[in-house]
Amino acid sequence: MERVKELAVDFVKQGCREYFVNKSSDFIMNNCESYDIALSGFRNTDWIEQFKIISEFYHVDKLADNVYYIYAKLSLENSFKSANARDKYLIEGTFVCKYTENDTFKFSGIQISGTENFNFEERDKDSSNLIYKKVLEYSYDVIFEYDMLNNTFTYDPDKYRKLFETDTHFVSADQWFWHMVTECLHPEDSEYMDIFRSADVHKRLKNNQNVLQHEIRIKNREKGYIWLKMTIIFMTDPEKNRLTRVFVMFKDIDEEKRKDLDYITRARTDELTGLYNKEYAEHLIKRHIRQNNNGLFIIVDIDNFKSVNDMFGHITGNELLKKVANSLKNSMDPNDYSGRFGGDEFILFIKNISDIKIAKEKLATIIEKLHFTHSEEFAFKEIMCSAGGVIVGNENDYEKLLKEAGKNLSDAKKAGKYTYIITSYV
Repeated sequence: MERVKELAVDFVKQGCREYFVNKSSDFIMNNCESYDIALSGFRNTDWIEQFKIISEFYHVDKLADNVYYIYAKLSLENSFKSANARDKYLIEGTFVCKYTENDTFKFSGIQISGTENFNFEERDKDSSNLIYKKVLEYSYDVIFEYDMLNNTFTYDPDKYRKLFETDTHFVSADQWFWHMVTECLHPEDSEYMDIFRSADVHKRLKNNQNVLQHEIRIKNREKGYIWLKMTIIFMTDPEKNRLTRVFVMFKDIDEEKRKDLDYITRARTDELTGLYNKEYAEHLIKRHIRQNNNGLFIIVDIDNFKSVNDMFGHITGNELLKKVANSLKNSMDPNDYSGRFGGDEFILFIKNISDIKIAKEKLATIIEKLHFTHSEEFAFKEIMCSAGGVIVGNENDYEKLLKEAGKNLSDAKKAGKYTYIITSYV
């Protein structure tokens, strides 16, 4: 056992000497148990300092069969003198090693601390910048970089052409901006380009709001418009007094966005009729009446619908429900609400109505359009509907409106059907 512990210490000691003295990570990397072991504090070896080990301490414990934990503490002295370099460094490390056949070990995990103050050459910063840019390129489809200090504007024209479907070659950020606003963006999304206004930019920078993201739509020959994620990064000088660089990055999210919108639509929609379902229709109506004191709330019911199912079956019944729903939707303005309340009942809300005469005229037209004859295999059935309505007026309690409209519908049915009754809270 002691011999194996000594071999474990020698193994870690060799790794530390190769890493800190010879500035080579090959020994450690070539003796890892797998490619995805845990590495913490393990860095590249392009530091300026030239180290020698002036003292070292190792302690080893057995964690499990053939698995050993080695704690290392090293004092390093820097023989390369520079203005920024320190003379001595204290390094601590923990190494988990697995004992294998032929008296050999493999690293299973490494954690090193004390290297935070190592100095790296300027070329290493350039290397890091290249790595960061490469990561951005993997993460985004198109990247613009505007260097405001040197007034340079760079991007990949081929990638831009592929995503934006344009052969325009931009020579300045202003040219790109106006082309984006006038030729590419969906009109409803053009407001997002206001983020580049200088006054707004400076306010954001003062509040440390350097990164902004929006989902936008751009023109596409095949789909009309596609969805992109637009990310803007504002970079400043150390004093945060002025902009130095602006990155504008685009990612194609059309497929994911359309799926999300489809999920939202399905969650809000009655599967059979395509109208809003009860829950979402009620949500929209409640929101409107909280904010406004106008509108006509209506419940529509198909007269004697049970006899339709009895005569023609449920398949035909469902087709007639869809026909009624389509007629209701076409009778409404785009900003009004129509939903399926359940069974053969529908819920409607028409905004900006407060006059009972206008309300009656509107509802009479709707009821008339819902009157038709269905024929099937020499059998005929007249389809008619009744309705109960209430003008919102000063009442914004949804449950009271629902109860009042329901009572009016019931009274309309008792009056002989194919009619309507409206009352008002005005």
